[in-house]
Amino acid sequence: MNQTNKILIGHVAKCHGLHGLFSIKLNTPIDLFQLFINTQIIYIENNINPMCIQSIQLNSKVFIKVKTKEITNRENAKDLLRKNIYIKIGDHPIIDEAFNKKNQLINYKMFDKTQGLIGEIVEINHNSPQPLFIVKRDDKSIPIPFVEEIIMEINENNNIINVDLPEGLIEICSE
Repeated sequence: MNQTNKILIGHVAKCHGLHGLFSIKLNTPIDLFQLFINTQIIYIENNINPMCIQSIQLNSKVFIKVKTKEITNRENAKDLLRKNIYIKIGDHPIIDEAFNKKNQLINYKMFDKTQGLIGEIVEINHNSPQPLFIVKRDDKSIPIPFVEEIIMEINENNNIINVDLPEGLIEICSE
C-alpha cells in the first residue's frame, strides 16, 4: 500500500496485558475520535497486510484500545510500539470525508486583516489539543491556531483564507 492511498491516524503507544491488546495514540482532531469506534481494518507502517480489529474502545481523550486477530500476545504487541497506524482511503468513507473537510484549506493563501499576506497553508496539524495551520512564510513554518474565531472569510474560488489574528501572534509563533 503506498502513501497516497492511506491516512495516518496515530501510532502504537502502549501494550495492555498478555493477550495482545495495544493502545493507539490518535493524532486526529478530537471531534473525529468517535468515528474510529467503527474501524474494522488498520495497517501498520511498512506492512501491506491489513490487520482485522476484533474489539476497539475509546480509552481516553487521545487513545483507543485495540485487539486484532493477528496480534495474540504481549510480545507481538511490543513489536508494534511506536509504529505508525494507517487506515486505507476508501475503507471508511465517513472518516475519509471528515479528513477531506478538515484538510481542504491546505494550499490556501492566508491573509491577515492588518498584515496582509502571511503565507501559504502547507499543513494542518491535528496532533495537538487545538488544530494548527502550518503556514509557510519565506523559509519559516508558522503555527497558527485553527479556530473559527479568527477566520473572517474563506474564498474557495481563489483559495484564500482571510483571518483576523491577535496582535503579535505572528511574531511570537515565528520565533
